Amino acid sequence: MVEEILKVLVDYTERVKLLDEKGIERIVDIVVSHMGLQNYIKGVEFPYEIKQKKRGVSIADYDTTTNKMNVYIEAFDLYSESQSKYDVLFSGFELVLFQNVLMLKFVLHELGHAFDFKRVDSGESGTIEMELLKVSANIKKIIAQTILGKYDENSDFDLILKYAVMQSENYSQFYYSDPMERVAETRAHQTVTEMLKLIKDRLFNLDEFVKASLLQYQLKPYIHRTGITPCPSEIYLSSVGQREVWKSMNFYDEDASKLLKKVQKECSLDERLKLGLPLTKEEYSELRLRYQRSNKARTRNR
Repeated sequence: MVEEILKVLVDYTERVKLLDEKGIERIVDIVVSHMGLQNYIKGVEFPYEIKQKKRGVSIADYDTTTNKMNVYIEAFDLYSESQSKYDVLFSGFELVLFQNVLMLKFVLHELGHAFDFKRVDSGESGTIEMELLKVSANIKKIIAQTILGKYDENSDFDLILKYAVMQSENYSQFYYSDPMERVAETRAHQTVTEMLKLIKDRLFNLDEFVKASLLQYQLKPYIHRTGITPCPSEIYLSSVGQREVWKSMNFYDEDASKLLKKVQKECSLDERLKLGLPLTKEEYSELRLRYQRSNKARTRNR
């Protein structure tokens, strides 16, 4: 799959072209075929509008009620302009590839949502990731149906209300704490990183830029001031009235220090970053330093 996506990207990049509707459709077809998403992706639409959200404009989204993806190319053009401050890090082939990778990440993120809904619907279970995804998927489906006026009387209205309040009060923290968003974003970055390894001899900065971007995303909702503070997934579950799910985790302990030691044994650092699970203060500080060093390097290159 990665090689096929890369072939599309290189084809566009070598012709000094940005991904257009045809190119995006080719990539979607590749992913749908390899990940078995035929029942979850019924097509891609390209609305000529700019969809505003609290965290900015929407570049792409996945509709669980129609199983269709929307890609807002005009909105992406605006986003791309905001990222042009990084253009000086690249030149020639790598500059055009950078712009195409920006779009690719949005497309892969939404396709990742479709894949995770498929996993939840299939009954996949037995991991921390799936327990978190089940909660997030359920909430997203309820909200989508409610927006369309298809409110199910059996749905948890209190859950819907808590979700709406969290979005309005602190949308950014809520979004970056959502397990389904974190899993999709991590997977998208990892796919891009795997792809770039295949052409590393043609790159100077892009592969490291992508890694730094993922770390920046993953660290956003963590708050470490003093002692042990709630992690993104705990914040998310508590905010939507699902704290019992958090307490049901194998690593849970009323003593925060014991909980931290248990989760360290059960999950790698990468897994905890992906799922928004607890970090030690030392781990958090080291990751912040790693990102800051990377950011300084980018600034110097500019």
